[in-house]
Amino acid sequence: MSSLKNSSVIFLDFTFIFAYNKKNEDKMKTGNSEYRRGMGLKAKFSLWMVVFILTVMLTVSFFFIQHEKKILSNEIKLRGKTIALNVAANAEDPLGQKDDLILSSFVHDAKVNNKGVVYCFIVDNKNIIWASTEKFKNNTKYKRPAGLRPLKNESVLVQEYKKTPDEDVYDITAPIKIKNVKIGEVHLGISKKAIKKYLNETTKGMVVSTAIFLTIGVIGIFVLTSFIIGSVEEVTEDIEAIGNGDLNRVIEINRRDEIGRIAHSVKEMSRKLKLAQDDLVEKERMKKEMQIAKEIQQTLLPQSIPNIQGFQIETFYESANEVGGDYFDYIHIDETHFGILVADVSVIIQHLFILLQIKMLSC
Repeated sequence: MSSLKNSSVIFLDFTFIFAYNKKNEDKMKTGNSEYRRGMGLKAKFSLWMVVFILTVMLTVSFFFIQHEKKILSNEIKLRGKTIALNVAANAEDPLGQKDDLILSSFVHDAKVNNKGVVYCFIVDNKNIIWASTEKFKNNTKYKRPAGLRPLKNESVLVQEYKKTPDEDVYDITAPIKIKNVKIGEVHLGISKKAIKKYLNETTKGMVVSTAIFLTIGVIGIFVLTSFIIGSVEEVTEDIEAIGNGDLNRVIEINRRDEIGRIAHSVKEMSRKLKLAQDDLVEKERMKKEMQIAKEIQQTLLPQSIPNIQGFQIETFYESANEVGGDYFDYIHIDETHFGILVADVSVIIQHLFILLQIKMLSC
């Protein structure tokens, strides 16, 4: 009795499962399912890896360019200081002697022989220009560009300003001294165009390098994702096939990692579902056979109760199982005798035929 009850529960559970799967399948066909196919795992993985590589390359390039810019700026400043100090050292005696011809040769050589120098001039303590690389500046008063402060006690003063809208310049000021007494200043302007040119070339090189590394990375990502995600796609196809009812699908396991474990679990799930489905089919068949046997049994039992004067006969029959082996019948012997036949024919089927013969002879 308990086994039949359990069978009924299993039957109801699997009916619900198959009905639920059928319902979801109908939703998938009609487009009413909540699931919507989106970007594949391979595409997502590739996209995120490309973004990651690009972000890393851009970040590295940014810090590299900033680092190179700082180094190059320091080198240009150091070169400008060296040139300015050298001019100041050579201009001590000529400035003291007011020899503007020699001073002019110094500033001319400083500009011509050093790439990037845009101007160089020498002034005295009254800010009168004694030598300049710019025309018509000699013997004029030096006007300090806006934003620049005067030299005080520094050995060399380096400042930055915009000489023209398109050109930034480092203004380097070095004192001219005789016996530690300041008699004038050297003003040297060195352009930052070299820095911009170098940074532009470096940026182009970094762009090319980034493109190359990105291309190599994309190819590597594609190969890697094809190796990893390809197996996931195969497992996904197996799961979808099982979900659609193909429990006979052959699932191949060629890996020994987590993906292989998933494939093995899917294979075990398919096997158990197949066994459960076969068990369900067998129970359905047994149920139909039991129903047929019960109907046959009901035809063998008496369909009516004899009416005997002076007696009231009532019968109630309930089998312990779906189909029992208990049998009863009424036998009319003669006018004064009436028999009730009760037997168990579940073990030996010949008993049933004997009882049927007895019934036929009594009729």
